[in-house]
Amino acid sequence: MGLYAAAAAVLAGVESRQGSLKGLVYSSNFQNLKQLYALVCETQRYSAVLDAVIASAGLLRAEKKLRPHLAKPGRLASSQGAAFSFGSLAA
Repeated sequence: MGLYAAAAAVLAGVESRQGSLKGLVYSSNFQNLKQLYALVCETQRYSAVLDAVIASAGLLRAEKKLRPHLAKPGRLASSQGAAFSFGSLAA
């Protein structure tokens, strides 16, 4: 299972109240728990912004097979990657 799929599974579990964020991360079989925990925490932190961006872009309407929980971590990673690349250009 990839990082984003594992993060989506944890986010879905938290939303459906199957357990705590930390508990679901540690009970997952993902190899790098620190990386998974960081991605899930940052996705939760920016959840309201990510929901607004996904809704305004019409991403879920355009991509019928895309699960909502899978869209969030992927969108967060792409936005942070862009921020890092712009930050390195400005320096």
